[in-house]
Amino acid sequence: TEDLSGLNALRSPRESRQLNILLAEDNAVNQKIATRMLEKLGHRVTVAGNGKEALDTLARLDFDAIFMDVQMPEMDGLTATEKIREGERQSQLHMPIIAMTAHAMKGDRERCLEAGMDGYISKPINSRELEKAIAGALYGQDATQAGKSSKTHEPDVAPDSAISWDIAQTLERLGGDEKLLHEVVEIFLEEGPKQMATLRHAIAEGNAVDIERTAHSLKGELGYLGVSEVSKKAHELEEMGRKHNLQHTAEVFAAFETGISGVLTSMRGMDGMGVAQ
Repeated sequence: TEDLSGLNALRSPRESRQLNILLAEDNAVNQKIATRMLEKLGHRVTVAGNGKEALDTLARLDFDAIFMDVQMPEMDGLTATEKIREGERQSQLHMPIIAMTAHAMKGDRERCLEAGMDGYISKPINSRELEKAIAGALYGQDATQAGKSSKTHEPDVAPDSAISWDIAQTLERLGGDEKLLHEVVEIFLEEGPKQMATLRHAIAEGNAVDIERTAHSLKGELGYLGVSEVSKKAHELEEMGRKHNLQHTAEVFAAFETGISGVLTSMRGMDGMGVAQ
């Protein structure tokens, strides 16, 4: 039997109550996974697609906490947080805000805290980290550790090896939730090819902003799938876009596209992988 003593130690009667949580996240896969995990923890979730929508929703409804993605279109999470904190100078209230980010850049956590966020959680997220983040941001328990991810080590895949998707590993990342797995796969099968077309067009046009944004989104989704070599290519493209260094984007994209194609093929063959529909 799994030892839950550490997890139970985070809970108190007030923490076990159902919270109203605003989830500000633009990526459909991340929305689905975070919503399901938070609901399994007993909370109610309202989704906003970007920072501006989050502010509009916050003006209309009451929430106990916000999970705020850092990189979103129209208005990013840092800007939205700063605007919320500006308003609170008048109201003297304080909304707990927890950052969610797929960035792995040095100083990223510090930037989130400087913007006024109360906690920080790295993608790919899991239920344990969500609960720790809530405990830290709302109740001050284990606050220094709440945003530090405890990701499992992923072995590197040789660049010349065939890309294969480990469905069992993905299912484990999703807490063994087969229904959620199928929903995530359906979203990726629909959205993945569209994102690849957007990325291909951005590379052809030399649009660094769209390269960074689209590769970042794909990197976040691939983080849940556990395909480290493909995810690394997404990260390379994201960094190329961020640094406006586009000289070798076509070459990296070609390798990335091959990997994505393998992942999509594996997903389409899920019926034969022993996972219940």
